[in-house]
Amino acid sequence: METSPWQMAKIFSKKLHHTAPAMFLQELLKNPGSIGAICPSSQKLARCMVSQVDIQQDGLVVELGAGTGVMTQALLEHGVSPERLVVVEFSENFYLHLKQRFPQLRIIHGDAAQLADLLP
Repeated sequence: METSPWQMAKIFSKKLHHTAPAMFLQELLKNPGSIGAICPSSQKLARCMVSQVDIQQDGLVVELGAGTGVMTQALLEHGVSPERLVVVEFSENFYLHLKQRFPQLRIIHGDAAQLADLLP
């Protein structure tokens, strides 16, 4: 059975809806005061930033406002073990996305201003 152009457009639209730029735009329009950036960080920026994390030190690595998870992925690739990484995300949409993308991580839906209450 051949797929109609209308069906193809719907499929493409669904896939596009879950891309990082589309998620950021949707969140920006929905809650403009709650998002810290208007576009996701690049992988190159993420790698540069996480290169400063000393993975030899003890303790938790806490990421605040993970968005779509670009920094989260870079932290894992840099060598931060999933057991040490805690991600805090305020946006429910980003939180749900992160839970699905990184099921092995401790991801907390909450406000970073309440960090003392959120962390163990």
